[in-house]
Amino acid sequence: ERYEDAVADYSAALEAEAASGAGGGAQDGGGGDGSGDRAGDDDTVAAAPVSRSRLFCNRGFCAAKLGRFSEAVADYDACLALDPQNAHAHHNRGIGLQQLRRHHEAADAFTRAIELDEGRATQANAYFMRGQALDAAGEYERA
Repeated sequence: ERYEDAVADYSAALEAEAASGAGGGAQDGGGGDGSGDRAGDDDTVAAAPVSRSRLFCNRGFCAAKLGRFSEAVADYDACLALDPQNAHAHHNRGIGLQQLRRHHEAADAFTRAIELDEGRATQANAYFMRGQALDAAGEYERA
């Protein structure tokens, strides 16, 4: 798979977006909902910029696939600074933290994913992963 290329592309997109001043947080036009801004007098619709939070989340996923868990966690942290309600980012951050043997922090990340993702598939996996993190931390009663 081409995760290294994807990391480079997400990094380039983040740099270009920052240089242009476009986008920003999860809710400022880049939420991926297809709603663009009207551009120019010809009523053409410009493409909505991809949110910085999504770029960080996707780059974190690719970094994790490459085994670069410190980078992945840093990207998930950046994503969550912009979009703290992103259950998927909390879940994946927990996986990265677990790989870094930061089991208590991983359990906290999984707990947050569970709270935010009530009734969805990610929630079931987050319960399982939280149990593994607590087990690895030696907290057998909580696991």
